[in-house]
Amino acid sequence: MALYILFLVAVAVLRPAAMPPIPPDPAAPKGLALARQIAEALLAPVLLIAVVLGSILIGLATPTEAAAVGAVGAILLAASGKLVEQRRRQSYCARKHVTTKKSLG
Repeated sequence: MALYILFLVAVAVLRPAAMPPIPPDPAAPKGLALARQIAEALLAPVLLIAVVLGSILIGLATPTEAAAVGAVGAILLAASGKLVEQRRRQSYCARKHVTTKKSLG
């Protein structure tokens, strides 16, 4: 998958006309609101990674124990209502956009 993404980036750089443009979204957040949204989305996963690696590095847990804590933490993050609802809304909007493009295009 990484090679495919690298290929797409190379095509976009070398032949930009071959790539579809991204339509501007007037409702998209800008500036500080965008930075806040990004920070909120990244806070929990980065904190989970820091806890897992930190517990190994300070000798609080073995790698196996830290992996178990990380797995439980990831499950709790995925099960949290806010994250689930946000992802559901995003996937619905993306699916609607793709379906609309295919039917019109």
